[in-house]
Amino acid sequence: MYNVGNLTENEKIVMLEYSEKLFDILYENGDYGFAEQHVANIFMKLAVCYCKLGVKEKALAYIEKAPEHIIKFNALNNINVPLHTSLLVNRIRMGKIGPRDGLSDYIDEFENRSEYEIIRSDTKFAVALKKLKENKK
Repeated sequence: MYNVGNLTENEKIVMLEYSEKLFDILYENGDYGFAEQHVANIFMKLAVCYCKLGVKEKALAYIEKAPEHIIKFNALNNINVPLHTSLLVNRIRMGKIGPRDGLSDYIDEFENRSEYEIIRSDTKFAVALKKLKENKK
C-alpha cells in the first residue's frame, strides 16, 4: 500500500497520505494492531519526502507521529493481543506473535538516515527519538 516506487516526491506524498487516510477509515477506533507498523512506516516515508523537499515543519509533524505507532507495535506479543473494535475489521483476530525488539531498527533509522539531517537538530526530532529509546527493552 505504501510502496511508491519511482514517483516524484510530491506524487509519493499524495499516495502515502491517501494510504494514511485508508488506515484511518479501516481502523476508525485507532485499533491498528499489527497495522501499527504500517502506519509508522507511512509516517516515516512521509517525513523523508518532506525532508527531500525541504519542508521541515511537515517532516517534523510526521516524525512526531511515528513513535506512538512504533511503540504500540513493538508491545504486541503473545500476552497482549488486542481485539479489533473498528466496524470494518472487528471480525479479524490477530494471531499469536512472540516478543520482538523492533525499536532498534527505527532508532537506527532516526539516527542514521541521511534525509533526516535537515531536521535532526530540531527539538521535536530529539523528543521523538527519546521516546523510542525510553521504550527500548
